Amino acid sequence: MPGAGAGELHMVMDNYAAHKHPKIKAWLATTSRTATLRLSERSRWTPLVTAALERLAALAAIATGPAPSG
Repeated sequence: MPGAGAGELHMVMDNYAAHKHPKIKAWLATTSRTATLRLSERSRWTPLVTAALERLAALAAIATGPAPSG
């Protein structure tokens, strides 16, 4: 993948408890390349962000080909 290992990792998270786990919180604290955005499931922005991520995923699939099955 071109540019792998470079740049920032942008994460969009809902209010699910996974990002509140101590191991995840510790990793986020030590990783300076992350930018997080937390949305409530009921946020009016959630459908817009979901649609944008689906479009990005579709574009990535077109650019890189189908994901390996397995």
